[in-house]
Amino acid sequence: DWELIINDDGSTDGTWELAQVLASTDTRIKAFQNPKRLGIPGNRAAAFAHATGELICHLDGDDELYPYSVQIMVSEALEHPDAALFQSDNAWMDKGGVVYQYHANKEPEENLSHFGWRHFGMYRRSAYDTTAGYNTKLISACEDGDLFMQIAEKHPFRRVPYELYKHRWHGGNASGSNKK
Repeated sequence: DWELIINDDGSTDGTWELAQVLASTDTRIKAFQNPKRLGIPGNRAAAFAHATGELICHLDGDDELYPYSVQIMVSEALEHPDAALFQSDNAWMDKGGVVYQYHANKEPEENLSHFGWRHFGMYRRSAYDTTAGYNTKLISACEDGDLFMQIAEKHPFRRVPYELYKHRWHGGNASGSNKK
């Protein structure tokens, strides 16, 4: 009982063609392509608009999920119906996909500004609906962190203490290019 939304933002590396092939193999996979480039924040908002579920996860295109990740997040959401946002621990990998560090998130009781958002998380649509949504005015990225803070200010959230994804971190990531 899941759906996978692939929202292409003008890729030129065969991503759109691969997304179409994947969508043709399983009706739960839905591929969309923006008529013009929207950038990371706009593309994230466009992908959300296509999603139909109550529990929403997102993952950056260069990161990797472990096979059990979504199942664990859904189990956490079912076990904790009072929480609106779930975030897991992760591993950092370099450009070539080699893991070089484990990263444990902070617990929700700690300073909210240090809790932050990692690049795979789950939130409830009902919580999203209490926010201004993804901030598409950001130049390149961090719309996920902005959304996290909007949800966390209004709703309970949980750290899921498992390494559920590998985040590609190499210093040239898009989030470093936001300007004031």
